[in-house]
Amino acid sequence: MCGISGVFSKNPLTEDQINKGKKILNTLNHRGPDNKNYLINKKKNLFFGHNRLSIIYPHKEGNQPLTEDKNQIIFNGEIYNYKYLGQKYFNKKISDNYSDTEILLKSCIKWKENFYEYIDGMYAFGIYDGNYLKLVTDYFGEKPIYYFLEEEVLYFSSEIKPLLKVKKFPELEAVNLDIFLKNGFLPNGLTPFKNIFKVKSNSILKINNDLRVSEQRLYKIEKGDQRNFLENDFEDFSNIMIEAVKSRLVSDTSISLLLSSGSDSSLIAAISKKELNYDLLTISLKNDKPDEIDLIKGITNNLNLENLVIENNHINESILDNCALTLNDNIEAFGIDNLTSILKSKNNKVTLSGLGADEIFYGYNKYEIALKYINPSFFKKISYFIKSKLKKNFYNKNFDPYKFLNQNNYQRFNYLKNQMEFKDYGNTKNIDDVDFSMKKDFLFNLRNFDLFQTLPYSFLPSSDFASMSNSVELRSPYLNLNLLKFINKFDQKALLKKPRKFFIKKLLSTYLPEKLINKKKIGFRFDNSNFEKINKLNKINFKYNNTFTEIQPYVKSNKNNFFNRLVILNKLYNFYDENLSCQQ
Repeated sequence: MCGISGVFSKNPLTEDQINKGKKILNTLNHRGPDNKNYLINKKKNLFFGHNRLSIIYPHKEGNQPLTEDKNQIIFNGEIYNYKYLGQKYFNKKISDNYSDTEILLKSCIKWKENFYEYIDGMYAFGIYDGNYLKLVTDYFGEKPIYYFLEEEVLYFSSEIKPLLKVKKFPELEAVNLDIFLKNGFLPNGLTPFKNIFKVKSNSILKINNDLRVSEQRLYKIEKGDQRNFLENDFEDFSNIMIEAVKSRLVSDTSISLLLSSGSDSSLIAAISKKELNYDLLTISLKNDKPDEIDLIKGITNNLNLENLVIENNHINESILDNCALTLNDNIEAFGIDNLTSILKSKNNKVTLSGLGADEIFYGYNKYEIALKYINPSFFKKISYFIKSKLKKNFYNKNFDPYKFLNQNNYQRFNYLKNQMEFKDYGNTKNIDDVDFSMKKDFLFNLRNFDLFQTLPYSFLPSSDFASMSNSVELRSPYLNLNLLKFINKFDQKALLKKPRKFFIKKLLSTYLPEKLINKKKIGFRFDNSNFEKINKLNKINFKYNNTFTEIQPYVKSNKNNFFNRLVILNKLYNFYDENLSCQQ
């Protein structure tokens, strides 16, 4: 895990452009405190910068940028199967020591843009082959790259803030601010700023020497057979899950686990201990509501694992800044920051989490709601209509099934997310990997939105920033292509009629007694009351627009995270006024 950055010009690099590259590099020191280095290729007008967090092969030979023939690479992430690839394809011996970066570079040279068919890992990297600069991201978008083009020069970085320090005229994009208020994050690689973008997940961004940009996707995973369950399915899942955890334990440093009492992280702990004989240091957040510490202690005592419990009460302003600069309302990043700051103090560089399990395994309430209400009988529709008109909502205090049904699929999605009707949802209707047209499978695309939009553009980048602010790498065994392919084989309705996350809980029950398996969904919840203390509604000097007017009644009642979105948006305005407007 590292920080990568670069400058690529159509013309010879100027001293000013090189200095900007160094400035970006220096701003990313927290991502890679173990080594900082850069490469200047004057013949090809290229600057590569790299900040290294040494996890695999912690020797100077593993430092980057790395060059082989005309190919040069900077890499952020981990290639979990690099030893296997080295021995099978690149004449490495079992006793040889080498870095995963070396194997990634050789893979790109050998298989070119089909490298991903062989790689198991999380990655964001830049590679120059003499003709193209390629910025590449993994399937789930675990590692970020932001970029912009200006005056025939391309700049890129693992974080957005360093780019704002070198861009001449950063401007806010009003349409994107509107999208954020309704969505809670920005989809499709958008940012709050004009002409600054995030490289999309599962993508190769190709830039030729004339700075012409093209984009292509890597994998395309199909829906699958949509079949019911077979006798050997559970054994297949068990094997895939154990291998997914095993691969994430590849490291030359000690590894920990962010442990809640939920089944996702508990299963990682159980497999690591009972199948792989690996003693993870576990660390947990103490929250007043709900207090799950007794259950966590029961799990770690059963598995004989060390557990640290910390208070969840520290707000890191840099995390709030990043929420604002990327427009992302995933404030659970504060909790991850709390946890990884303790791990940093213990010199722990790698931690595992259960991120992605809900997206892969249909773990959210809304999937069950959609299945329950999406195709009602005629008489059910009449019942919903009457109860709606009488204002007797009956799923919860916000959800009205009649309003949900009396909309197109895109509006239904929005209603499930926010429990309110927007007159216009902004221009997010054309979003990658999601089709909410009425003829398409609503439930499958609802899950695809979470998997291919919410995960790579909200949960993962905010978690990455929070952990890397403390120089700690975050890995998730659930972000595994074999797991996704396995689950996609099954009929969604059959999955949802089983107990939620059926496969995970069934496998967990082979390791832990029933009393230690939490039936409720509990993640790393950040205490919102701490967050709200730093910004009260009457202190927000918001620049009103149509969206704000539309959601104002909900904000005043502090429903549906709109309060948090306003706090974040106000932080963006304040940051812009104080730091960027003077650059105009």
